[in-house]
Amino acid sequence: MSEILPHLFQVGDWQADANQNLMWHGSREIHLEPKGMAILQYLVIHANDVVSREVLFSEFWKNQVVTEDALNRAMWNIRRSLGDTPNNPKYIATIRNRGYKLIAPTTILEDPRVKEHQASVQKNIEKNIEKNLSPDHLVSEEIQAKEEQKKSRIHGTFFFNKGWLKHWKTSAALTLAIIIIAIIAKTVSPPQPPKKSSENKLSRITYSQEQNIMPTVSTNGESLVYIARAQGIPNQLKLLDKTNNQTYWLGNQKHNYSYPTFNKDNVSLAVVIDKVDKSELAIINTNSDDTQVIIELEQTSSGLSWHPQQSLLTYTQAHPVTGRPSIFTVHTKLKQPQLLTQSGAGIKDQLPKFSPDGEKIAFIRHFAYREQALFVVDLQGKTQRISGNFSQIHSYVWLNEEELLLSLPEGTSRLSLTGQLTAEHINNIESNNFTTRNMHFDANNNQLIFSQANHSTQVVNYSLKDANLSHNLTRSQAVDTTGVVSRNGQNLAFVSNRTGEYGIWLLQGNKLSHIKSSIADYIYDLRWSPNSKKLIAIIKINSEYFLFSYQTDSKLHSLIAIGESPISITDWQTNQSILFTQKQKDDWYLFQYNIESQQKTKLSDLNIYQARLTPDKRQIVYTSNKASGVWLWDRHTVPKLITDSAQHNLPRNWFVDDEYLYYLTSFNNINQSQLWQLDFSTGKQHRVGIYPMLELNSRSQKLIYTFSASKISQLNGDIWSVALQL
Repeated sequence: MSEILPHLFQVGDWQADANQNLMWHGSREIHLEPKGMAILQYLVIHANDVVSREVLFSEFWKNQVVTEDALNRAMWNIRRSLGDTPNNPKYIATIRNRGYKLIAPTTILEDPRVKEHQASVQKNIEKNIEKNLSPDHLVSEEIQAKEEQKKSRIHGTFFFNKGWLKHWKTSAALTLAIIIIAIIAKTVSPPQPPKKSSENKLSRITYSQEQNIMPTVSTNGESLVYIARAQGIPNQLKLLDKTNNQTYWLGNQKHNYSYPTFNKDNVSLAVVIDKVDKSELAIINTNSDDTQVIIELEQTSSGLSWHPQQSLLTYTQAHPVTGRPSIFTVHTKLKQPQLLTQSGAGIKDQLPKFSPDGEKIAFIRHFAYREQALFVVDLQGKTQRISGNFSQIHSYVWLNEEELLLSLPEGTSRLSLTGQLTAEHINNIESNNFTTRNMHFDANNNQLIFSQANHSTQVVNYSLKDANLSHNLTRSQAVDTTGVVSRNGQNLAFVSNRTGEYGIWLLQGNKLSHIKSSIADYIYDLRWSPNSKKLIAIIKINSEYFLFSYQTDSKLHSLIAIGESPISITDWQTNQSILFTQKQKDDWYLFQYNIESQQKTKLSDLNIYQARLTPDKRQIVYTSNKASGVWLWDRHTVPKLITDSAQHNLPRNWFVDDEYLYYLTSFNNINQSQLWQLDFSTGKQHRVGIYPMLELNSRSQKLIYTFSASKISQLNGDIWSVALQL
């Protein structure tokens, strides 16, 4: 390169020192990559000229084999640092089919050595001023002045003598220097932070039609990264630069991202990446957008957290023996996974988070549907339970080494490591219909960052032959879920929160009615009797489970207490009896219950977790919480494990006919669902079709050539913050 590049210059509001790859604007400083700084220098000396991509490649990647993406990344990094965007450029404009043009005002600044010389001169002046104002020097000047006055009187004239003139000049210079220093101090000194308000102010950070979730903030508070979620596309990774309020894309928009977490260096970001054929733990450099894969995962992780001081990540994977989700750690350099928790049969560990001192990891342990608690584990694997059972923990976050903040259905609460739970009302953040999720605590600023998501679901009937054919069974802006149609096709029952509380609704023809006696905290497993006259469901009120029965002809209902042990309905066996599974200690068993006599009978000592009854009533299809796989049992012979079924980790949303098992999964993590069919006799499976995003925890129902499911419709969800008074 024959041209001399300036190393101290200004572009717009930004000043730059290329020798240090440093840029600053006011009190903010950023470091630009050397390649990016060199390109910016080149654009400065060619300001207002179009510089072609070919010229930039020949100047900065000479004799190197690189892709077009090398320049794209460099320009992206420069623009991000300047707070610029290609669509609305203020600094660098893209001239289509030609190159780039620096359009911001530029100034070549003085060399720092000139400033050092000026500072040295100023220092000598100040020394002379001090000398001239010393008492001894002033006395000698006063004697000299009197002699001059005598000489003046002798000549009969009176003028300012040289001594007084010199004294006046010295005093004036000192006064002027003091004024200049005061003005500079006022200009340079950083603005004082505003006084803290005694009132917690709730602030909205993002405004988007997408559902923005999983926020995380860098240690210096300058960068906020979050996930933008929308139907039909992968979860996108976005970065909000809080210094200029500009938002940028990170990563590959074809991949699905989740659980971003910052390293202490404020630049490295760990994420879970789900691709078409695999999942990975990776680190993204938020300056260069480069991605480094740490390890490949056998399945996606339900959580990710970075140690506050070490190069250590915690995440979830299947236990090597039980196959249940467990907590692992991995060093980003050594890349050797270490198992921490021993999740046993029927247990699922999720959402691990390091404590502020990095000595412990908190996580949520799921025992059953609507049964979960908070645990902590140290880095040696010692596990401790710190809470009782909750029906649902929306989110949690560490406040300090001894206390956590929980988001529960009833509101936010503080939880100590000793198990003390205290309600914490934070500026009424639960006073609307939104759910507080994905909490992140910015300890440096005492700011709670979180997402508030709201969505509706409708019960929809889908074709098994053509995924594009569907028919809405319910329509509302509420949560309508767990819809079941009676055998005669005349009744639709579903769960909804249309009145603000969850209850069972009944649609008969065009008549919609609310079964008010069914209002509860949670309602699931609705099932119609074979004669279509009785409806049964599981409802949970506080910590107790009940069987709820309703007769359509008499409108009579009954509520039968089952206890505090989790329960799951299998199906009706006859018009008078049902089959259900219930947890007893660490095992699940199958029971028969007679509705009329209220007699409960244990049918087997087999460990049966979730079960379905085939329509011909001949076989029970079930999963176990002791081992992976799906079994067929005719209740007379030994259960048969379906071939190759151990590889399937079924959600609650699966159903059967006499020959096949159907189950739903997310489709390549692009916020759609795919329905799979598993052959009982051969164990072979094939994909039935790709459907909209469906709830995986709400049971679907197979009809003849269709099935009903709960379709998720996203309404809103943005990132918010609120100050905490700790």
